[in-house]
Parts: sequence; structure tokens; C-alpha cells
Amino acid sequence: MTRSIPAIVMTCQRYIPITEHMIDCYDAAWPAHPFTFRVPDGEAARQLERRHRGRVDLVPTGEGEGRGRFRAAVLGLLDGLADDDWVYWCIDDKYVTWIDTRLAMAIADILPTIDDPRVSGLSFARARHLAPLRSHGHDGIQYGLQSFDRRVDYRQIWLHQFLRAKVLRTLFAGFPERIDAAKDMDALHRGAHLPDDQRLYVLDRNAVVFGESTSRGRLTANCAASMRRGRGVAEGFEIDERQVFVGSRPSLLGRVADRVSRYGGSWLPAGACQDAGCG
Repeated sequence: MTRSIPAIVMTCQRYIPITEHMIDCYDAAWPAHPFTFRVPDGEAARQLERRHRGRVDLVPTGEGEGRGRFRAAVLGLLDGLADDDWVYWCIDDKYVTWIDTRLAMAIADILPTIDDPRVSGLSFARARHLAPLRSHGHDGIQYGLQSFDRRVDYRQIWLHQFLRAKVLRTLFAGFPERIDAAKDMDALHRGAHLPDDQRLYVLDRNAVVFGESTSRGRLTANCAASMRRGRGVAEGFEIDERQVFVGSRPSLLGRVADRVSRYGGSWLPAGACQDAGCG
């Protein structure tokens, strides 16, 4: 049986309703998931912890001491974890709409068997820049029946994935203490160097579809629709007209590139858990 894996949630107190929606979607799409979600402590987070007792750990991070303290929040959430400990990295701005639970659990079960500390990340989200990725020669790895291609940089680090704690610690320790807007981290991570002894890999096929929660500070239309089917739309958020999804569910036609529906589009991924309020 897979032991509990700490899930590092980059969020803030204002976005706790979005964090709760993300957690609800994992509970619905992957009921047997092994995650205990580590969330920055605060009043809103304490209410979340009471509603999800046993699934949420609150961690004092200093996140509430000033705007833009993403670095302090993430480094604080990693306190007490050794560099080589495995975590599940799941920012609040993504939520799962479909997942191949068999593959996802198989990868979670692989983690304790990995002896090479250089293997520092396994992702089952083969989307966006990772979709066409192919390893050459010795760069790929295989565990049992699962094959993975090597990634050479931090691209798609914001997708939910398994990482050793040192990957996040190294990345965020290089960020400035104050970051004015979350989108500024896009440029920061693109300019960061991934150490050779922290090797990231992605599964040779996609096993998950995510919805994006927000766009320019507003709820995406798809996230708002999903919330309506669950606990209700979070108060205090405007709703954007765009729908944004990441990844495609494999079909008989083979791999399909990302499909993003914007400006009032109506596409939903096949198999999205709409009935559970997570599509």
C-alpha cells in the first residue's frame, strides 16, 4: 500500500476556496489518492482543515506577512522534509478533470523503489511543451512497464507532478523574496538552470487532464461551472469567459495535442468528472 505523500500546495488565503475545489476534484476523480495536502496556515486555511480533517496539514509559512511572498510560502511548506523526500507538487491554479488512476497509482508506487537520487521528478502530465518530447539513447528511464522521457529544463513545472523536495527548494531559493504577481514566476523559472543531478522525467503518454482555475485573476468559465456543481462559486471572484484545459485524454485516434477553448468555447475533455463538480 502506498504511504501518504505530502502534497505541496502553492496558494494564499484568498485562494483557499480554489484550493478546496482542487482537493475536491482529486477526491472525486482519484478517491484512493495518497496525498495529504500541505497548505499555508491562516484563518481561511483553518476552516479548510476542519472540513478535510486528516487530508490537510497546515504549515506556518509567513505567507500572510506581505503580498507576493511565494518564495517564503513554498520554502515554508517544505520545512521538515529532507531534500530527497518525494512530494506531490500541486498549485491551486490547476484541478484534475480526468485521470488514469491505474497509471497514476503505479507511478506513486514506483517512488519508494527509486534508489538513484538524481531521478528527481516523475510526471504523468504529458502536455504542452512536453507532449512531443522524446529521449535519445540513455536519457530515458524505465520502471517496470512504465517508460519515461527526460526533461532538460523546468518547463511545465507548474503542472501537478511528483518531485523530490530538493527540486522545489532549489528553484524557489533562487527566486526573489518578493514577487509582485504570480505570472512573474513564468519568466523566473524559464531563466533558472535545472541542475544535472536533479533529473526530471515525464511518462511516455498522457494520463491526466487539468482545468485551469483562473485567468488574469478571474475564475475561468470551466472552473466556475465545476464549482457550481460542487460547493458553489467562490465569493469575491469575477468570472472570465474563457475555458482553459491542459492535456488530452488518449483516444482511439492516438495522441491528441492540447486543446484550449477560449472566448466562450464549449469543449470539455472526454470523461471529465462533471457529475462530481470537477469538470
